[in-house]
Amino acid sequence: MNLLLLLGIVLLLVALFHDWLILHILRKQTKIGRWVHKGYFRYSLRQIGIIAGLTLLRIGIYSMQFYLLNRFFGIGVDWQIQLAVIFSIFLFQAFFPLPAMLGLLMKSEIALFLWASYGVNEISILSGTFFLWIINVLLPGLIGLFYLKKILNNKN
Repeated sequence: MNLLLLLGIVLLLVALFHDWLILHILRKQTKIGRWVHKGYFRYSLRQIGIIAGLTLLRIGIYSMQFYLLNRFFGIGVDWQIQLAVIFSIFLFQAFFPLPAMLGLLMKSEIALFLWASYGVNEISILSGTFFLWIINVLLPGLIGLFYLKKILNNKN
């Protein structure tokens, strides 16, 4: 399992940083392939590296938040299994881009489905998912609304 994960990461990095493979595939394609090629190759290798690093940082922070919330709500499964399930939840949710509230429902359903085989309490799963949503969606939205109100009041 670890070897498959490592192989997947290496293939992703090769595809990300060695553009010649993607360039060759897209150049042989139709008009849409050439259009995607023009959009993809306007970024430098440095910019792609920065974006990949920030994405990994974001995923790491979300995963650690989810793990700590699971521990707080009493999910006592081994940490490696918890992180594997958390990454799987994020991966499955990425296939369904939804607005924030529907994203919460989708993530909750996926979490319930994945944790079911480990016999974890459903209330603990839903509580962790809900608090993660509050921390990462609701609180930043309320803070942004507060600052927007402040900015609009200063304009008048």
